[in-house]
Amino acid sequence: MVTYRRALAAFAIMAVASCVPARSEDQALPPAHATIAPQPSGIPPEAQNLAQYQEETDIPRRQALLAAPTPTLSPYDAPIHGVMMVPASLPDWDGVEAVLANTLPSLGANWVGLHPYCYQDTTHSLEFDCQSPSPEVLSDEDIHRITTQAHAAGLRVILAPDPVVSRSLIDTLQYDPPRGEGWSEAKWRAWFDAYTQVTLDFARTAQDAGVDYFVVAHELSDTTHREQDWRQLISAVRQVYDGPLTYGAIEYPGMREWRQIRFWDALDAIGITTGGSLTQNPEASQHDLDEAWESKAAQYRELSEEWGKPVLFVELMAHSRNGGAVWSDWRIHCGETIDQEEQAAYFRAFSRATATAPWLRGLVIWALTDNPMDGGPAEPHTTFLNKPAEAVVREMFGAEPRTIYFEAFPYSAIQSLSLPGLTVFDDALRNGWSIWADEGDRAPDPSNATPALGSASVVQPQPSSFNGVYFVAPHIIDMSDYSALEFFLRVGQAMPLDLQVQFSYWVSPGFFPAYWRVRPNDPRYIDPYPLAPDTWHHVIIPLDAFGVADKPISEFSIIDQAFHGCRSDPIVVDQVRLVGPLPEDLP
Repeated sequence: MVTYRRALAAFAIMAVASCVPARSEDQALPPAHATIAPQPSGIPPEAQNLAQYQEETDIPRRQALLAAPTPTLSPYDAPIHGVMMVPASLPDWDGVEAVLANTLPSLGANWVGLHPYCYQDTTHSLEFDCQSPSPEVLSDEDIHRITTQAHAAGLRVILAPDPVVSRSLIDTLQYDPPRGEGWSEAKWRAWFDAYTQVTLDFARTAQDAGVDYFVVAHELSDTTHREQDWRQLISAVRQVYDGPLTYGAIEYPGMREWRQIRFWDALDAIGITTGGSLTQNPEASQHDLDEAWESKAAQYRELSEEWGKPVLFVELMAHSRNGGAVWSDWRIHCGETIDQEEQAAYFRAFSRATATAPWLRGLVIWALTDNPMDGGPAEPHTTFLNKPAEAVVREMFGAEPRTIYFEAFPYSAIQSLSLPGLTVFDDALRNGWSIWADEGDRAPDPSNATPALGSASVVQPQPSSFNGVYFVAPHIIDMSDYSALEFFLRVGQAMPLDLQVQFSYWVSPGFFPAYWRVRPNDPRYIDPYPLAPDTWHHVIIPLDAFGVADKPISEFSIIDQAFHGCRSDPIVVDQVRLVGPLPEDLP
């Protein structure tokens, strides 16, 4: 029998300064520019070679670099305390303005990163699709709008396009062969010509929008041995964009791309993208991580001294699971479990190793979404919001600490009110709803293999390419008539590693805008908490958490989204319904 939580029960994660070992006074972050040698007063490090660049390109650098900052923006030469924003919703990044105006400034961030995608069929393709509807594709208008919103919130903007996302990787979860494999010199020339054009398109947009920093490329380690091609591309970018430039060199076990790059002198900073890769021991202690980051920091110092350039971490990430300091891979691996303390330990080790580093230009942490309710105790990936790592980030960025409370949804009040709603499934599919299966898979069918509360049948998935269920509505549903999604959930001994619920709606073939993902194993939504095997759990998720309170939907899914190559036991659901409007006087 399910024990209902009393209304407004609270679960707290203490994200306070006392959780984070305090720095001594001599470990404070450098208050001024991060340079190798002293610079003339008022001249930021990116402008140290201004005369040389003007002579080479005959294009003046952005005057804002040399002018006093506007009242709302941080000084240009202040350490970069940035957060990369990635989308979580369609069609218009619904929550981005609130995150820019409230969440990021409260964290102490002074920069925000944008990471727009374009798509290719494979990494060997010469065509770049920067127009297809996708949450990751940003139009020129999107970049202008978000840059304007960021500047209004006091945030400078770094634009880091990723125009080489392979549809083959998305479809198969298998990496394509490296670029250059079997290529002639003519194919190389064609690839660089095509890549230069798409990069110039982004650079022109960055110039017009007032973007403050531009990343010409990142993580193209199979191309950066071609030094002259990259120098030509960088020179072309400087003809249309007069702000500072960098390249994001990837680092992971067995790959330190920054070692092979010989064109750092053509850029304004040495860009690094890294996450995990500290140790091969998934049980490493904080001391182990501290020592590992000290070793990495020494290498970055030597690199900076060699080239006379500061280091900018274009992407710094850590996963929230055991092995998070080991893996830089976004895929969840067999045997991993959520371990958010490891994510916090990773950032803490970075902070200790770099707190007084004169070679550090700054960092952009990967990543937050446009969902202000993101993160929380069930999120296994790189989001740090509403997790122990948030306390570490706040200390690094000089922000006030806060205590994070997760307030539970009022289960008992809803249960006692017996609110009306739209039934999707109880002992059978209702009201025209159906269940979708991928081509070649068997759809989950109602089954009585696992009896549920007062019901003859449950929805139990059959073996397929995913573990979960997609409920499809008979028509587009206006969600303004409802307040929450309610269902009962049961999992087996092999528990899901990334259980998610998400609404979407069908617009046209190939275009299914999806709203914010919600992880039901969260004290705000599930009773009893935490998720346990062979136990019925009551889940009630308010529609605000999905960003669909007043939006149209045509389907929703309850699935294990962990692409880890080893399946969890079937996810079983029952008594699924959309809850009607809550009364204003809800106790």
